Amino acid sequence: MPTLYSSIFTKANILFEDAQLLANLTDEELTELLEIFLDKSKSIYFKNCKKDLTDVDNTLKQFNETLTLEEEFILAEGIKLIWIERQLFKEEKLRDKIGNRDYQVHSPANLIDKLIALKNDAKRNLLEMNVSYSFNEFEGFN
Repeated sequence: MPTLYSSIFTKANILFEDAQLLANLTDEELTELLEIFLDKSKSIYFKNCKKDLTDVDNTLKQFNETLTLEEEFILAEGIKLIWIERQLFKEEKLRDKIGNRDYQVHSPANLIDKLIALKNDAKRNLLEMNVSYSFNEFEGFN
């Protein structure tokens, strides 16, 4: 049974929430953005998936293979990391535009430092999930 992209997007939505992003995008634009995030998640952050993540139907918006919940959550975690990277990039561009001194005056509690810490935590969590996943069928050394 195929796995719908929307199933992974729902899981990603649980991991992060961005009311500002949702307010500024139509449903179609949000779906397109999440599909781009999913493409990066599967090709960069989940290369060791035991299923063929390139076997997709973009018309029906689905993977043609049945993904496990673990695989879906790893992809969703990758989407979350991409979202954090995007937020960090926006903040860094804002700081560069208005100047570091003014940015520190206007930024509540050094937002960039908090985003960097959040990104590092998300990356570590994604790595742990990938390592755990890769050992699922490991039965030990003979």
